[in-house]
Amino acid sequence: SCPPTPILEGAPHGESCWPLVQVEEFARTNPNAIAVEGRGVQIDFRSLWNHARAIAAELRRRGVEAGDCIALHLPR
Repeated sequence: SCPPTPILEGAPHGESCWPLVQVEEFARTNPNAIAVEGRGVQIDFRSLWNHARAIAAELRRRGVEAGDCIALHLPR
């Protein structure tokens, strides 16, 4: 289920998040559109998608499989 607050501005039909396949499609067709913005930093959909793919590849390399629970520790 989606988080209670929007994770991507402009999600279709007022939804609070996009299914992954829609993010992938949007990144392919609008790679330079801003996906995330904050604290003076902007990340476009191309970069967001590339980072997500890199994280997924590393998780697979470490043995994480579909359905496994993981936690991410990120700086504030």
